Amino acid sequence: ELLVVIAIIAMLVGLLLPAVGAARESGRRTQCANNLRQQGIALTSFHSAQQKYPSGSKLLKVPRRTGLSWHVYLLPYIEQQPIYDLIGPQPDGSGNDRSVWSTEIPTYTCPSGPTFGGNKGTHYSGVSGAGRDGFIINLEDQECGDIYTDGILYPDSQITQAHIHDGLSNTLIVGERSYIVSGRSPWTAGVYWIIKDRQIGTISTKNVRWPINASHQLFGYFNQDPNATPDGKTMLLNDLIFGSDHPGGAQFVAADGSVSFKANDLDLECFRRLATIDGGEVNCE
Repeated sequence: ELLVVIAIIAMLVGLLLPAVGAARESGRRTQCANNLRQQGIALTSFHSAQQKYPSGSKLLKVPRRTGLSWHVYLLPYIEQQPIYDLIGPQPDGSGNDRSVWSTEIPTYTCPSGPTFGGNKGTHYSGVSGAGRDGFIINLEDQECGDIYTDGILYPDSQITQAHIHDGLSNTLIVGERSYIVSGRSPWTAGVYWIIKDRQIGTISTKNVRWPINASHQLFGYFNQDPNATPDGKTMLLNDLIFGSDHPGGAQFVAADGSVSFKANDLDLECFRRLATIDGGEVNCE
């Protein structure tokens, strides 16, 4: 009888654990959506105050120095004014204090996402575009790659709502990223350059080139990823995939502040159109 009772208890535990795990993930996904919603409201508030969206990042005049990201410029709009003041953003995109790199901003982290080391990162990147119709800064194709400029957030962008011909609700501005490259994801970091007209690396914004949660076996790893194989495909820094650790897809916020879950099997062409401000993607899903 004792063995029967133990077997029943084990069976019940086996049935309950997946349900508990699913409930916890549902809570984490809801919190992630709330983070994105706050960012969407902050971006709208920034636009109302400045008559434009923040630049995806600022390209400094000095090589190998990283300009500030759009995350920094939203701090006053997510009740983080003291940290913004500590950073002290300058007109050229630099800052006075980089010690805040080790400060975690909960609004910029997904509870389901991977953890970070000493320099706290973010699980949310700006959508720079899809590179359609020649909206591309052509650069090298070994490490960083090209930069697409037909979205809202890209280096030195100056986009206003009037530029968004597809409609605010049909244009993605920020999305989740769980493929994090160690040391290249501090939430304060925007963009750097090695050779200004040849090699520019974006940290706070990414191109939409691959499907959501694209398979590394099919599309490759970043060439500095320890999991990359010497003879395998490589994924360039500026093209690192949007995706999440939520089952089945990832969450995005549109320019109107609305948050939606995009499935892994979303048609790539539709995804790329949603990434642009003039892609004609109405009802493409």
